[in-house]
Amino acid sequence: MTPIADNGCEFLSYEAAGAQAGVSVRTIARWVKAGMVDVRGTGSARKVLKSSLAAYELSLTLKAAAPSVFEAGLVDQQKQRVFREFLLPMVREIVQAELKFNAEAQRPQRDAEVTV
Repeated sequence: MTPIADNGCEFLSYEAAGAQAGVSVRTIARWVKAGMVDVRGTGSARKVLKSSLAAYELSLTLKAAAPSVFEAGLVDQQKQRVFREFLLPMVREIVQAELKFNAEAQRPQRDAEVTV
């Protein structure tokens, strides 16, 4: 399924999000309910924000990798370099995209509150 784009952000159905993450639709619904991934829309039209899903998947990967990578506080230089040059920029990019999207999504709400 092709992701739906809105304001430069892509959205996925629960089914497509589950397929991308390698989990069931029910797991995606649990992640949404727990606030781990963001959605837009209501009812059956709810779609998962693709960058939010990617950020949550990355956080799970980092959590799983952290004990082996940072075991006893000793990290070899190659692992530090991979973390610094690859993972951190990717996390920053995802977080910045999410913050930008949230700011843009809230702007119409703020404008509506001012005019009321």
